[in-house]
Amino acid sequence: MNVFIVASVCASVLLALCGIGWVCNWRSRGSQVQTLGIANPIASNIVVNHHPAPSTLKRVIVYSRHGIRTPSRKFDKGFPTHARMPSPMDLTARGYALARGMGRYYAAYYNSLLAACPRVSLVADTKERDEQTAAALLQDMVAVSYRIHESTRTHAMFHPTLAPPCTVPPTASKTAMQGYLGMSIDAFLHTSWFQFRQRKLVRMLQEAGHMVPPPLSSFASTEGQLEHTMALANLYSESFLLETENRPLPFDLVPQTDLRLLNEIHSVLREVNDRPFYLAQHKGSGVVARILEILTSPHSPSVYMIVGHDKDMGATASLLGLAWQLPGFAANQIPPASALVFEIHQHEDKPHEAGWVEVYMVSQTMSQMKELQMADTKAGRPLRVPVYIRSSSPFETLEQSHRFANSANSTTNRILLSDWEALINQRLLPSCVPQRH
Repeated sequence: MNVFIVASVCASVLLALCGIGWVCNWRSRGSQVQTLGIANPIASNIVVNHHPAPSTLKRVIVYSRHGIRTPSRKFDKGFPTHARMPSPMDLTARGYALARGMGRYYAAYYNSLLAACPRVSLVADTKERDEQTAAALLQDMVAVSYRIHESTRTHAMFHPTLAPPCTVPPTASKTAMQGYLGMSIDAFLHTSWFQFRQRKLVRMLQEAGHMVPPPLSSFASTEGQLEHTMALANLYSESFLLETENRPLPFDLVPQTDLRLLNEIHSVLREVNDRPFYLAQHKGSGVVARILEILTSPHSPSVYMIVGHDKDMGATASLLGLAWQLPGFAANQIPPASALVFEIHQHEDKPHEAGWVEVYMVSQTMSQMKELQMADTKAGRPLRVPVYIRSSSPFETLEQSHRFANSANSTTNRILLSDWEALINQRLLPSCVPQRH
C-alpha cells in the first residue's frame, strides 16, 4: 500500500511539473498499414547553428506533416477500375512505418527533455492520415503520451477558411496568388518553366497508364485554392511523389532527374496556394496562435507535437517569414512526415530571461523513403537544416522567398522569444484564430 501511495504521489508530481491542460490519454490504434527557377541548395544550409554556450534546451514543438498517403479519388479515377485504391488519401503501410521511425528519432534527439519529463502532448487534424501519423509518431516515443481533443469532425485550427468570418473570396484569392507569382495565372501557365514540367508530367502519367483529363476552367474551392490546370499539375505531381504500395513506386518508375522536376512543380504550386501573405493570414493564424501559446505558457509540456498538412504548414511558414532549403528538394518543400521544429533555448546563467527560439526543418530524403530506412538508424537519419527567419516583413513574391532560402546573407534561424511574440501578434489575423472550448 505504501509503495502504491508513493508511486501515485510521484506520478502526480511528474504530471504537475510537465504541465497539465486539455489532455486525455491517447492510445495508438491499428493502422491500415502509405521561383520560377529553383535555386540550387547551398552547403551552408545544412550546417546546424551552434547554441550560444552555455545554454539549455527548454521546450520543443514538432509541427509535422502527415506521412505518405494514398492518392486522392480525383487522381485515382484516371486509372482503370481494378487499379484504384479502396481508401483514397489514407496513410499507407510505408507511411505509418516511416512516421513511427521519425517518432523514435525525436525521442532520441530530445532525450534530455523526455528524461526530465516523459510526456508528449499532441494535437492533430481529424483526417485519417493525420490521426494515424500521430499514432505512429507517438507509438515508441514515451510510455505516457496525451492527445488533445478539441473537435469531432473538422478541426478549425487547421481549416479556418471553411467558415465565416475567415472565408476567402475567390477574387481575393486569385489576386493574392497573382501578386505572389508576379504575373497573371494565365501568363504563368504559358511560361517555359511550367510548360516544360507539365509536358514531363503528362508523359509520366501516360506511361503509368493514367488517363489524363483535359485542363479545367478556373474556379475557387472553399479553402481559397484555385482548381484549374495549375492545380491539376500540383495534384498529379504530388500523387507521383506519394505513390502507393499497390502500384510501382515512383522511384522505380521515374528517373531521378524527372522526380526533381516533380518536386519543383509540386512545391511551387503549393506555395502559390498557401504562401501569399493574405492567404497565409487566413489559413495559418490558428496554428501560429497555438505555437505562440505553447512557447510562452509556463504550463506547456516540454515536448509538444502538431500533425497537419503541407498547406497549413506552408501558410504558417509564410506568416512567420520562414524559408529553407532541404538538399535534394525544392526550396521550401514540405515532404511527407517532415516537420518544422521550434526550439526554446535559454542561457544557463540567466534562468529568469525568456530565451530565444531556433527553427529547423527535419525530413528524410526521397531515397530513404524509397528504401524504407528508419529515421532512428544511421542509414535513415533525416536531414536537419536551419530555417531562416525574415522578421523585417513578410515575403511578397515567390522569387523573394526562394532567394531568401538560398541566400548567403540569410544566416539566422534564431530570434528572441520576446521578438517572436511581437512578430506573431503583429501578423496573425485574430478573426481566423478559432476559439477553444
